[in-house]
Amino acid sequence: MRAKLSCLVVSTLVASAIATNLAAPAAFAQSATQLGDYMDKLAACQRQTNGQSEHLMADRIEAKLAQSPALTPDMRSIWQAEIKALRATTPDKPFVPPDPKNPQRYFLGLTAQEQQAINSMHNRAVQENQLACEKKYSTSMTRYSPGSDQSGQKKYEEGLASNMTTPIDIATIPITALPSPFPKTLEEQHAERRAQQEARMAQQHAAGAAANKAIVGKVQECQQKLGGLRLSIMADHMQHNLDAATGLSAKDKADYQADIKSMRDAAAAGQQMPAPVDPANPMRAMSRLTPQDQISMAAEYGTQYSQKMAACQTQQ
Repeated sequence: MRAKLSCLVVSTLVASAIATNLAAPAAFAQSATQLGDYMDKLAACQRQTNGQSEHLMADRIEAKLAQSPALTPDMRSIWQAEIKALRATTPDKPFVPPDPKNPQRYFLGLTAQEQQAINSMHNRAVQENQLACEKKYSTSMTRYSPGSDQSGQKKYEEGLASNMTTPIDIATIPITALPSPFPKTLEEQHAERRAQQEARMAQQHAAGAAANKAIVGKVQECQQKLGGLRLSIMADHMQHNLDAATGLSAKDKADYQADIKSMRDAAAAGQQMPAPVDPANPMRAMSRLTPQDQISMAAEYGTQYSQKMAACQTQQ
């Protein structure tokens, strides 16, 4: 393809040169010779990256082979033959598969991610080499046309440099063991996909169960922390009533304060009911709250509980 392109360019420029050099056949012949020589050198320069991707694949497969103790000796021999064939590829010598019946066996040893990285690294090498070749040979022959405006070549090279792709470094991909070099049957491929799908589903189920368990555990932890909220609110209401009361005797006031304290102690301990201060009257503390207090406390408890539960569950 490169040779055909070179011939086409040469033919086109030769025709152009004929039109402008009818009065100077010697100059035309020299120009055509220089152009053909330039195209040959440029094509040879650009072929330097041929085989580079095969060498990258060989390096990767060899690194994986070193971490594949489960392979049998026969399997290792096959992978070693693939590596040797990939390394033998040069700019002038295309890849020759060890097994013509399976000419792309080496792809079995490379994951999709590894293939993507190798392709990106090879593409970048091709782009860099193309720019280097242009700079090397454009000094004497600018964009295939002798005597043309030098600014055109400069813009062309700037365009090549600005369009460089960013490669994926294959060294960033963890090395895994090589699989068997023998192609899988269709049934084996289906079974492998089913196993992978089942493994993913099991992993997702386990992750979901763990997440649900963590959520339930967090809710239970927060519920325990808020176990005394109701009694704390009741103690606040009782304290408010005591502060507003008048005409209480010293004993009545002391009894009231003792009941409030029992409420707060029970709230701090996360208990549902306070210990009675007067065993003969175990409900004395509760009886200090009016029906209106009960209604007000219920509304306040619902609001505070929701807010505190939400805040608690967001804490790490």
